[in-house]
Amino acid sequence: VKSILEHAGYKVGLIGTVETIIGDKHIPSVNTTPESYVLQRRFQEMVDAGIEVVVMEVSSQALKLHRTQGFTFELGILTNISPDHIGPHEHASFEEYMQCKGLLFKQCKKGIVNCDDEHYKTVIEGHTCSIETYGLHEKASLRAKNLQLVTKPGELGIAFDTEGIMQMHIEIPTPGKFSVYNALTAMAICHHFNVHPDDMQEALL
Repeated sequence: VKSILEHAGYKVGLIGTVETIIGDKHIPSVNTTPESYVLQRRFQEMVDAGIEVVVMEVSSQALKLHRTQGFTFELGILTNISPDHIGPHEHASFEEYMQCKGLLFKQCKKGIVNCDDEHYKTVIEGHTCSIETYGLHEKASLRAKNLQLVTKPGELGIAFDTEGIMQMHIEIPTPGKFSVYNALTAMAICHHFNVHPDDMQEALL
């Protein structure tokens, strides 16, 4: 998402598991989503640096502990969810994990979710945002079809066509269905920033 938006001319900040990026400044992460006061400080630093868009990972723990409380996300994303992060220091059960992850969809204006994930309806239950979907399912708002393995000297990739809210041909230099889902996620997000299809194709290649 960051790469596509930057290719389209946006100044983009990143907050994630590995690091926070503000322009040329790279700050190693302690948590996937920083504590609330650190998060607000990073946002202020980004504003001061002229950052226009922030791409961030929002963990279920952060939502559970209210680290993102006090503001509304433009877009909230669900890629997939599985029985993980269950334990005494995270979530008591998979049901609690899904419920906490679902809090994101009560704190954003639009939710973009992978409708191929078997648990997505449970996660977004009670959502207060509008919902848009992506995936391989024929009813997805943005869907991929005609998946083909791409082989080039020294490179393996995958190509596919999209239909629904965008119609275009995409090729990415990493094979596998997960790569298709990752690309669809990024495309669905960047569509809301009016990114031209050419910029998406070039940034993904």
